[in-house]
Amino acid sequence: MNNKAESTPGIEEKISQKRRRLLKTAAATAPVIATLHSGAAFANASAYQCINDARTQPPSEETSSPDTWVRVEVKRYKFKHIDNGKKKKTNNWWYDVDGVMGSGCSRASPCSGTFYRIKNGVPKARYFDKIIKILSEETVWVVKYYQPDADNTSVTEVGPYPKFYELPPDFVEKTPINASCLASMTSNNP
Repeated sequence: MNNKAESTPGIEEKISQKRRRLLKTAAATAPVIATLHSGAAFANASAYQCINDARTQPPSEETSSPDTWVRVEVKRYKFKHIDNGKKKKTNNWWYDVDGVMGSGCSRASPCSGTFYRIKNGVPKARYFDKIIKILSEETVWVVKYYQPDADNTSVTEVGPYPKFYELPPDFVEKTPINASCLASMTSNNP
């Protein structure tokens, strides 16, 4: 028994030292753990900031090449068409957002489809029945619009300019989104 009594103080001291080290480690790391932000809260704040930035610093509606905004490549045209039996030509660019334009429109094989443009800040759609000649054609990158949810933490795709458009700086129902922002958001698209 004397041997056991003599060894107990040494064991108790080792346990006590381990306990002190554990408490020191816990005390040193506790403030760090307490100040970590929740991943969901950080993501929501980031999404909200992305939508706010798009509203306060909107991109141009179209560019000649892709950039940091979510865009889609479309062709725009000026062309001759038959309207009420008369040849007419368009003076404005009409955007083939839906990809309806075939190649090689002619009088013998006219193209047809709905095209879009913005007139006085409002999207305008027009169905051209008989496009007989393409006068000019350009490829452009147009911005896509998204509908933010009520708390600005997720979005639903609306569609591309000029089929859909909201005059800046309103962006109440539709807003452009930076590509890096969209990558971190929840998309409500089916």
